Amino acid sequence: MRSLIHKIHSLTKSKIPFKLRKPSKRTLIFSGFYLVLGFVIINAIFMSLYFHDNEYKYTVFSHSYIEAILPEQATNQTLSTGVVRIKDTSFEAFKKGDYVVTYNEDNQLLGTGIEFPLISEVISVNETAETLVITYDDVVSISVSQEEVIGEYQREAGFIGTYYYTNMFLRGYILLMFSHIILLSGYYFVFIYDNPQRFLSEKRRNTVPYDKKHTKH
Repeated sequence: MRSLIHKIHSLTKSKIPFKLRKPSKRTLIFSGFYLVLGFVIINAIFMSLYFHDNEYKYTVFSHSYIEAILPEQATNQTLSTGVVRIKDTSFEAFKKGDYVVTYNEDNQLLGTGIEFPLISEVISVNETAETLVITYDDVVSISVSQEEVIGEYQREAGFIGTYYYTNMFLRGYILLMFSHIILLSGYYFVFIYDNPQRFLSEKRRNTVPYDKKHTKH
């Protein structure tokens, strides 16, 4: 019995045959570079898809982003706008109490002076004529067709939604694409370019011949 216990004790003290290696600085830096590269490629694809759907045809995604006058505001004061998330919805799915985004054409709902997108409440649905009766201030109401509805309001957009909304304009698309190039180039030139000794250990770096360290190209 004692010999068995001694044997088990000695086994627990024996060295583990496989030892986890600490990743080298080179591995970490290049892994980071490829992660940044992957992010840039994937995000550029999403940006291009949103930019392609800047007329709210919902050809790729079933949702989009738009800046509109926010609901439930007093109309006797300055109205605030915000970027909101909207979705494509069939007429059969509309019901009383939903909020939809439409253009305030001819200032029929609000006398803002401009035809700005407006988030209004659905107060009735006419299935026969396929029209919606909407209102913003519970006083004035108009009837609109499904074609006049840009999308159904879901919620206010956060940072990501505002980012993709900015990307839906040509200037924003170009600037954001250019920022990706700056991000990727900055990482490369700061961590990788023109410093081959960066990835050597301190001992190996000190043993590199002087003329190799200072070779002129």
